[in-house]
Amino acid sequence: MAGKDVSLKPLPGQERILAIDVLRGVAVLGILVLNIRTFAQPGLSYFNPSVAGVESSIDTWVFWIVQLLGEQKFMSIFSMLFGAGVVLMAERVLAKGGAAKGMHYRRMGWLLLIGLVHAYFIWWGDILVSYALCGMIIYPLWRLAPGKQAVLGAVLLCLGAALWVGMGWSMQFMPADEFAALKQKLIVPTAAMLQDEADIMLGSYLDQLPHRIGEAIGAQTFLFLAYTLWRVCGLMLLGMALFKWGVLSARRSAGFYCTLIVLGGAAGIALTSWTLQANEAQEWGSMDIMFSNAWPAYLGGVVTALAWIGLIMMVSRSASGPLVRMFAATGRMALTNYIMQSVLCSIVFYGWGLGLYGLLSYAEQFIVIGSIWVVQLIWSTWWLGRYRFGPLEWAWRSLVLKQRQPMARELAS
Repeated sequence: MAGKDVSLKPLPGQERILAIDVLRGVAVLGILVLNIRTFAQPGLSYFNPSVAGVESSIDTWVFWIVQLLGEQKFMSIFSMLFGAGVVLMAERVLAKGGAAKGMHYRRMGWLLLIGLVHAYFIWWGDILVSYALCGMIIYPLWRLAPGKQAVLGAVLLCLGAALWVGMGWSMQFMPADEFAALKQKLIVPTAAMLQDEADIMLGSYLDQLPHRIGEAIGAQTFLFLAYTLWRVCGLMLLGMALFKWGVLSARRSAGFYCTLIVLGGAAGIALTSWTLQANEAQEWGSMDIMFSNAWPAYLGGVVTALAWIGLIMMVSRSASGPLVRMFAATGRMALTNYIMQSVLCSIVFYGWGLGLYGLLSYAEQFIVIGSIWVVQLIWSTWWLGRYRFGPLEWAWRSLVLKQRQPMARELAS
C-alpha cells in the first residue's frame, strides 16, 4: 500500500489546527501593509521614505511603525508556516499510506507555475516562486529532529545575512562610474528615473509588461540566489522545528508564549530601530542602508515574527467568536487572498485601473489596506461557509491530485 497516491480530503473543522489558520490569516493580511507600497509609490519607497517624498510627521510615524512591526515580519511568519505545512502534509499522506515525496513535489511544481503566472502577468514582487523552489530544496530535511532543523535554519539565516553584507562591502572595489549608476538605481533615483517609473505604472497593461518581466527576472535569479534562498530556506526549517515543538499549534504554556512576546518583541524592535536610526543618520542616501545597515533589521524581522507568533497563539488559546473564525477563514484561503490582493491593488493604483499611483502617502494607503482587509475577512468567511476550498486552493489541489475535487460543501463525505 505504501507509495500510492491518496486523496486528501479537507480536514473537518474540529480537526484543523485553528491556531495555524488564524496565524496564516494574520500573516496574509499583514503582508499587504508592505506590498501595497510597490503598487502605490515608486518601488524603492518600500524601504526608503526619501524616495516617497515624505513631508508629514504622520507619514514618518507610519513608516517607522510599519518597519518596526511589519517589514520582514509577516513574510517570515509565512515562510515558517510553509515549513510547518510541509511536515503536516507529509505526515498526513504517510499516515494514509500514500507517496508523500511525489505528492510534495507535485504541489511545489504547480505552485511554481502559479507563482510564475502571478509574477509575470500580475505583480513582479511574487514570493510563490521562491517558496516553491525552496520547498523543493528543504523537503529531504523534514524528518530531522527539530533541534537540528532549528540549528540548521539559524545557520542558513546567518549565512544569508553575511553574504548580503559581504556583497555590499565588495562594492567599494567597483569602478566609480558603475558604483554611482548602481547607487542611483538602488538608493537615490533621479527625478527623471522616478518620472519614467510613474509613466510606466500609469500606462496601459502592455506598457507595464516589459518592466514587470525585468523586475521578476531579477527577483527570481540574482536576488533569489543572493538573499531569498538563504532566508526562506532557513525560516522554513525553523518553522518545521516550531511545529514539531508544538509552538505553532498553541500547545505550549502561556508563560512560554508571554516570554516569546516580551523577549522577541523587545529584541526585534531594538534591532530594527538600530537599522532605522543608522539610515536616518545617513539621510537615506548611502548604499549602506541596503547592505551593512540592513543586517540588524534582517535578524530583527525573525525575532519580531516570533513575538507575533506568541501573541497570535495566546489569542487562539483564549479567544473565540466571529472575529477569530474570520481570521481563520482568511488563512485557509491564503493563496487566493494573496493573489487577490495583487489584483485589487493593480486595479486601484495602475493606469489601466483607477490610476491612483503616486497619489497616496504611507498613511493614506491604509484607507485601501483597511478596505481590502474588510473585504477579505468577510468574503473568506462567506465563501468557506458554502464551499470546501478557496478558488485557487481548489484548483491547486485538483491539479496535484490529478482529478477535479468536489467544491460545494454538501458534496463532502
